[in-house]
Amino acid sequence: MIHQLNIPKLAAASFGLRSANLRGLERVVLLAGPNGAGKSRYLRLISQLAKKIGNFQDDIKTANKFCLKIQWPPADSSEEGIQKLISQLGSAYSRIGTNIHEVKQKQRDVQIIFELISGSKTSGPCQPVLIDYNSLWTTEILDRDQLSLNQLNKIAIELDQGALKSAYRSIHVYLGCIAQSLYDAEHPRTKSHIQLSNIESAKQFNKIITALLNTEITFSVNNFSLAVPHLFDRPFSVNELSEGQLILLGWAIAINQQSDQLSDSILPIDEPDTHLHADMCIETLERLQTQLLGEHGQMWVATHCPAIIAHYGVQRLYYVKDGTIEHAGAGRIEQVMDSILGGKDGREKLATALLDAEHVAFSTFAAQCVLPPMVAEHRDGDPQEQQFTSALSNFFTVAEKLRRVLDFAAGKGRFAAALADLQNRNEGASCARIEYHIYNNPKFTQPAEREQCKNLLARLGNSTSSTQCYWESLAELKAAHESGFDLIVLSNVLHEIEIENWKHLFHCLGELLSSDGRLLIIEDLLPPVGELPNMWGYLILDHCGFETLFSAHRLIKKVESKNDRLLAIEIQRQHVERVDNDSIRKALEYLKNKAKEEVTRLRAVPSDKRTHHTGRQHAHYAMLHTNASLALERL
Repeated sequence: MIHQLNIPKLAAASFGLRSANLRGLERVVLLAGPNGAGKSRYLRLISQLAKKIGNFQDDIKTANKFCLKIQWPPADSSEEGIQKLISQLGSAYSRIGTNIHEVKQKQRDVQIIFELISGSKTSGPCQPVLIDYNSLWTTEILDRDQLSLNQLNKIAIELDQGALKSAYRSIHVYLGCIAQSLYDAEHPRTKSHIQLSNIESAKQFNKIITALLNTEITFSVNNFSLAVPHLFDRPFSVNELSEGQLILLGWAIAINQQSDQLSDSILPIDEPDTHLHADMCIETLERLQTQLLGEHGQMWVATHCPAIIAHYGVQRLYYVKDGTIEHAGAGRIEQVMDSILGGKDGREKLATALLDAEHVAFSTFAAQCVLPPMVAEHRDGDPQEQQFTSALSNFFTVAEKLRRVLDFAAGKGRFAAALADLQNRNEGASCARIEYHIYNNPKFTQPAEREQCKNLLARLGNSTSSTQCYWESLAELKAAHESGFDLIVLSNVLHEIEIENWKHLFHCLGELLSSDGRLLIIEDLLPPVGELPNMWGYLILDHCGFETLFSAHRLIKKVESKNDRLLAIEIQRQHVERVDNDSIRKALEYLKNKAKEEVTRLRAVPSDKRTHHTGRQHAHYAMLHTNASLALERL
């Protein structure tokens, strides 16, 4: 099994592909991507590399039998060290009888082998078994009754030589030979004009058939003392098999003809879903893995089938495009599915077509609502980061004096990263006079997040050091900035804070603001995932809810609202300080009633118009209604 594979540049280039380092490989590795992306070529390349690893390991063992004491990996990985190893292996190859052409080829391979193995990790044997079954489907199956004895004997010789197409084309003869070998194994004195040279091959074939078709080859004996093959407890006939069964029979032949030892091998399989129903394909792959490949066996599967991807999960999925390969993970799954389903529209149609999509979305979101929140990372094109930088441009002009900005509960500092990117693109002239500070509560901040924030602050090039701009004590922050901040940013924070702390929070923020300072609140009104930031759940107010909270109807400035979802509002200091228990209660009453109205509206949507998005909205507002009710009980 290959746990980590370093694909050398030279080896990859020979297939028109790019080098890569694949890590964390499991027993099943999925390759997905558009047609012509390189999936089949990567399978062939990986087979070649696996064979090189296996052969090289065998060569090292053989060489050391001659007491050459070749060390691998070499202690000296310099060019001189590699050349010494090449020379040692050349001597070993000559002594074991390898011809001069093979010696030179093996020596040329050493550099590739070194790059390959030095960055790869394997366990057990590393022997690939190729299944070239795609070439079988255009092969016409012969009618046994139309074949002469001489033709049968000729085919039997071809079978002994391992000819795959002959095996499939003469499937009656092939199974007849299997049956005869099984019969001969029980009756050693029986002589037959048609027999397989290796009885073990027949036994191996039955093992494969059992795994793929959950049956085995048995036999009866006719009047000529010849074994007649039986499949599914009846005499074998192509006409009695379904297309899927015939395809799996072809698989069995392909595997058996090309492998003396399937256990612990590397098995590349190219688009099995082309010829098999998804359920049958998944079942077959599972049986191959559990019954045939052994502990160290591994399947590499190129696929276009969403069902296979869903079955094995994105952790096993690698995205292939334009000759490159990389782990798909959660971040690339949309690209993978778009390539399979014909773009975003196809993916959305599939999502809509899924049975009970609304219920799936509801249950998924609801389940997430008992999990702790995730900390948002900086990413290019983040719409909330764009809201933030746009707000800064509106607040501060180039001509203005130095302005102080405080990112309150900044998490991993994604807004600092966005500001740094803006400055690097020379788009942040209005931000050049900004002194940017971060406050994080140490009780809720991991050490790695702290260091990340400090590094981002250093990138901004503030007039003060990053240490002075990163705060973990509100008392120290207030003492250092008695004049207050011109702008405080509260992004995706308020909904996570317990309702009992809201009054205290806004009192602190009011004290931290300058006399004409403003509070910028940014919230996602429909979060992509559910969360449980505290035992009482999240509380998200919209524009009207904030007007109620700050007792400032028509005085709360809506900076921006994207797609009626991503809300950014501006509040002046005098309104921030107005928050009290009464305004909090009124805001919660508004939220509870608003959530109830939305649930009622969504339930009135006709069933044929409901989508995955409808289900997610339903779960969100149902959760908001519950959380607001719990909060009101506690006030």
